Amino acid sequence: MNLKNAPWRAYQKYRLDGRHAFLRAAREALLVNVIGYRAVYQRLLQGLLPRMSRGALKSAGEYLVYETCESEVPTKQADGIPCRDSAVETYWPGDRFFCTLDDATVLGPVGPGVTNDGLLVDETVAIPHKADRRVGIAIAKALDENGPRRVSRVLKGTAEPEHRFGTAAIMYPPWNNYYHWTIETLPRIRSLERYAEENGEYPDLLVPVDRPSWMDETIERIDYDGRVLGWSGAVAEIDRLVVPVFPDPTPEECRWLRDRMGIDANQKQSADNDRGRSTGGTRVFVSREDATIRRIKNDDSIQPVLDAYGFETHVLSELSVAEQITLFSNTDIVVAPHGAGLTNLVYADDIAVIELFGDKKLASFARLATMLNQTYTHLECEQRGVNLIVDPDQLANAIESVRTD
Repeated sequence: MNLKNAPWRAYQKYRLDGRHAFLRAAREALLVNVIGYRAVYQRLLQGLLPRMSRGALKSAGEYLVYETCESEVPTKQADGIPCRDSAVETYWPGDRFFCTLDDATVLGPVGPGVTNDGLLVDETVAIPHKADRRVGIAIAKALDENGPRRVSRVLKGTAEPEHRFGTAAIMYPPWNNYYHWTIETLPRIRSLERYAEENGEYPDLLVPVDRPSWMDETIERIDYDGRVLGWSGAVAEIDRLVVPVFPDPTPEECRWLRDRMGIDANQKQSADNDRGRSTGGTRVFVSREDATIRRIKNDDSIQPVLDAYGFETHVLSELSVAEQITLFSNTDIVVAPHGAGLTNLVYADDIAVIELFGDKKLASFARLATMLNQTYTHLECEQRGVNLIVDPDQLANAIESVRTD
């Protein structure tokens, strides 16, 4: 979290969700982001806690590569955004695998897994080059949830767990965000199903007890054959912890997710007919009026442009997961500020994307578009506090450019 934006975000949180939601968010920002992560983990613990890297998993337990990765993928950082004057930065995400660890512990509420000799398992919370920060965030959340003494006992192997499981895998995102759940959590099921093919049993999926309804909808839709168990996020002992490769994702994982979560051709045609269209798609503008940051400040100025090109405006939090999947699978052009709603690109077939950025740029959705061979462009907008000012003429030019591709 960018702390300089905290007052703006706090005001929006209070205005949108009320006093209680504001106080919960303020508490987490202070205890997790400021005290737990920045003060305790970064300054005191980062160099002291022993960790198990992805490479070390190969000799730690049963380890099986089920798919080799032969090509690089765009990085999630700004250098992964396609630009005319520079090449997209890429990296090799590694082969797809699963590993098992006997007599492990999981430290709630989001991990990490801990081996029986006290090593924090990076792969349970992050890809390798994100592990330093993600492990730190997980430890900060654990300190807040369980207290310093209990976390210390877990790392020393002396804590008594609240829960015990047999063969299980954790399905906790670092943040309960639509993007992190969909792109970094659900694809782990692909690895777990390969584990089941090899071992004849499906690991139990440990998912948040207090989870939003859209998570339940995705779990039901993906139709995992094993048990899905709510875990309170305290401390759990697991006889056999199955560690799937942490999704990057790869193009194969994107296609798997689209196939498992998407709609078939008959449903797509039915959706077309319901909208009064026999062929073709619609044009969608994703509003972030329900968000605390990256809202469009001058929406009155860009509305004539959107109207002229036939765009419909949608607040995606008002739609079910099924409705979002149907919407994006029938969309030709989407215009959206950077945000979790663009996760739904993974469900689109032939779509053009115009992403609106402020000062902060990440390639989270540019790389999805690249891996799925979708048309992608972006606009750099004026940052006004935590919100954006969009130039109407630049927006019209961008729509024209993708419209004629």
